[in-house]
Amino acid sequence: MKTIGFLTPFNHLPNFSKYVKANFKCISMVGLPKEQLNIFKSVDYLFAAPNYLKYIIEDKDIEESSIKGIITPSTGDNHINVSIPVISIKNDSILEQIHSTAEHNLYLCLAIPRQIGTIVELKEKTLGILGYGRLGKILEKITKPIFKQVLKADIDFVDNNFFSDTDFLSINIDYKDVNINYINEEFVGKFKNNIYIVNTSRGEVVDEVDILKGL
Repeated sequence: MKTIGFLTPFNHLPNFSKYVKANFKCISMVGLPKEQLNIFKSVDYLFAAPNYLKYIIEDKDIEESSIKGIITPSTGDNHINVSIPVISIKNDSILEQIHSTAEHNLYLCLAIPRQIGTIVELKEKTLGILGYGRLGKILEKITKPIFKQVLKADIDFVDNNFFSDTDFLSINIDYKDVNINYINEEFVGKFKNNIYIVNTSRGEVVDEVDILKGL
């Protein structure tokens, strides 16, 4: 039986948890510091989700182990930099059926005004979707009946109406070098005052210090 070492939690995924426990030997390595990764020499695979891992896994970290591949339940794999196979959902056709991130985005749009004690009717507001890829398209579909209007833009072209009309900015751009800190003080300063910002992209695309200045 193959062995999976779990660097990040998985019990909150009931169907997946049931499957791997029935078909693999599962070893919890949650919280294991990077310098101790190679102590589990008999592990066949690692499971590492980016939103829990606090470091990048590199070849030198697993060179003394028998690890054959790394599994990540994400489209992004910038938390892994190895020469062995990386198994992700980046090119999986089932992605088109996964709405959880887009729905979470909507939940945040609903929750943020209430957290600061403001009553906002979304039917009077405009949602601006920055990044019109898979998630952007799903988000547009589920939010069109709720918002007054939904605008969309990609980073290579953002028109003036997007800046002037947006009340809720949803960031859905890819994680890549050119997008690091793309959302900065200058960018935020182009919008009207009192916009709400929701980021379900990677944290690296946002300069948090600059956003605080801009807001």
